[in-house]
Amino acid sequence: MANAVMAGDFQPMLVHDLRGKQAALFSLIRSASPATNGQLKEQIRSFQRLLNDDELLAPDVAEAKQLASRLVAALGNANDAAEAELEKAIQFAAAYQAPPCPRGPYYLGGISVMLAHEMPKRQFRKLLVLGFNDGAYPPPPSGNPFFLDSEVEAISSAIGLQLPSQAKQLDAALDLFSRQIGSASDQVIFLLSERDRGGSFLSASSSLPLISRLITGMDDPESLVVPLTHSEGTIWDRLVAWMPRPVVEPLQPLEVQAHYEFDLDLLSLRKKDDGTPRAQSPSRLEKLLISPLAWVLAELGAEHVSWQPEALDVMLRGSLAHEVFERLFPPGKDHPSDEVIEEKVPELLLERIRAIAPFLQTSAWAVERNTLEAEITKSAKHWSMVLKSLDAEIVGNEFWLTGTLFDHPVHGKADCLLRLPDGQPIVVDYKKSSSGTRRQRLQKGWDLQVDLYRRMTVRIDERSHEAVVRIGETLNGWSKQPAVAYHTLNDGNVLLNGIEVFDSTDVELVAGDIAANALALISARFEALKAGRLETNTTADAKFFQKAAALGTYALEDSPLITAFMRNDTAPSVTLPDGQDD
Repeated sequence: MANAVMAGDFQPMLVHDLRGKQAALFSLIRSASPATNGQLKEQIRSFQRLLNDDELLAPDVAEAKQLASRLVAALGNANDAAEAELEKAIQFAAAYQAPPCPRGPYYLGGISVMLAHEMPKRQFRKLLVLGFNDGAYPPPPSGNPFFLDSEVEAISSAIGLQLPSQAKQLDAALDLFSRQIGSASDQVIFLLSERDRGGSFLSASSSLPLISRLITGMDDPESLVVPLTHSEGTIWDRLVAWMPRPVVEPLQPLEVQAHYEFDLDLLSLRKKDDGTPRAQSPSRLEKLLISPLAWVLAELGAEHVSWQPEALDVMLRGSLAHEVFERLFPPGKDHPSDEVIEEKVPELLLERIRAIAPFLQTSAWAVERNTLEAEITKSAKHWSMVLKSLDAEIVGNEFWLTGTLFDHPVHGKADCLLRLPDGQPIVVDYKKSSSGTRRQRLQKGWDLQVDLYRRMTVRIDERSHEAVVRIGETLNGWSKQPAVAYHTLNDGNVLLNGIEVFDSTDVELVAGDIAANALALISARFEALKAGRLETNTTADAKFFQKAAALGTYALEDSPLITAFMRNDTAPSVTLPDGQDD
């Protein structure tokens, strides 16, 4: 599940089995945020109606309904037509405190959990104090809201009235803490956080100097603090010191070979239920171009999973732009005007953000969200202008193509199919990038995406949808291979290949074979993999593929294993094509 979320799949698998109230409640939770106070109140009431009727959950459901009613009442005076007061609702809900849970039974020799404000009820051998940071042990005193401590002392001396003061609260808190740590007979371990959630440093509790006085010869209280990450052994070893750490001898680095031999067909690692090899996609084949080891790891499902904060990276920008374009330019419809584009793009983008990148809905991402909206709007206006100038019809969006490459099955999903007035089909792939590197790749003959699309077909049978049939008829109705094009959304360029003469200033014609070198290397890679030979990369490969082929080398960063099995060599691992020697 964690891997799916990190890959951008935010749809829980168990949702498919939800029915009735459960499905409706999930839809309500994932629905758009309310725009008005009236919508907010209605969503809260719907939440109450959809809660579970199970008798075992009756007390919890009753408590949830009661809190929801209080929340609606708190919003009662707000104008229903006004903007939803979400901040007020969140503050009210955040103030909720769960009722204390009853204590369970105590077990002799077991682990007991004691809260910071509780007095110890028995002796312990070992005591772990959690959260030993500034502001705890003892907590800061609240003091008297009306009198200073000096005034409280004067009142006590004059009339004998004992009022709360900061000094008294601090003394009581220190006395409680002293009793708590005094309940341990063998060992007391204090755990404190080095940083907060934002990465800022946190200091130790103010009682650290007092504790250091209990230790003979301890002049510097800070020397008691030992970072867990800077010590040897596991965390448990460092906390309890109950077992010796095993001695591990360091391994000597191995000499990486030019290739490794395996007694199996590496090209057929992934198979279908009937035993036939699974199809390769253009993205997998491009990875194979760069690094056979990275490709094998992907085939085995052993790719490195990078755990990092959510970000609006290139992949996510492209996915959002693709999905907006698919809905903004439907097949068989008139191309939208600038006014329609300006009206629909914000709505479509927010809809897709809710579906595949919900974190972008927060106010912290407002600048990036608005920038992406402006970029997509500009690209859509230019694309609409290009389509109108070409008098091109959109036949289909997001459709699958299948075929074979060197007798191995391949498939891919194209973004768009256009048909010119003379019937010429053009398979288009959208790219959320500029055209510079893409143009060089086509001119150097290293493309391995749209060129594969033109070699594949749409599979049609009696169960095929009408939209698929229309795409198949358009491709099959043309006597030659279809033309292919990249539409680079960042600069609006359209790079077209497969038409010898094309009179249009809105399209850039790239002549020649755009995939000759890529297919030659893929053929060699296929033969090596079939023979069980896995070739390794060299340190010169990144420069070669970037300069000679204009290819991205992200595959070399897919896993630390690729770097570990990379030969230190000034020559690339592949033979340079004629005329491309650096």
